[in-house]
Amino acid sequence: MKTNLTWRTVVIVVTILVCAFGIIGIPKSGADIKQNFSKNIRLGLDLKGGTHLVMQVQVQDAVKAEAEQTAERLKDTSKRRTLPGPAWTSTK
Repeated sequence: MKTNLTWRTVVIVVTILVCAFGIIGIPKSGADIKQNFSKNIRLGLDLKGGTHLVMQVQVQDAVKAEAEQTAERLKDTSKRRTLPGPAWTSTK
């Protein structure tokens, strides 16, 4: 049982090394390893530690909210200046 586990471990390690050398190449020095790593492996934004934010405006909602704010502001202004409002807002 122990030899079976040893062979599995050896196969896994050899596979990992072959894949690593396939990606970065066979290094000649420590600087060569760093250069091959930076040239052949591109880290994604999440691994670099950055973020990407996309914001989108809902145009209909924004226009509706702006129109409501403007209407309320006009109503408040007309009440403060005691100007007569439109016929549909007056009470008899």
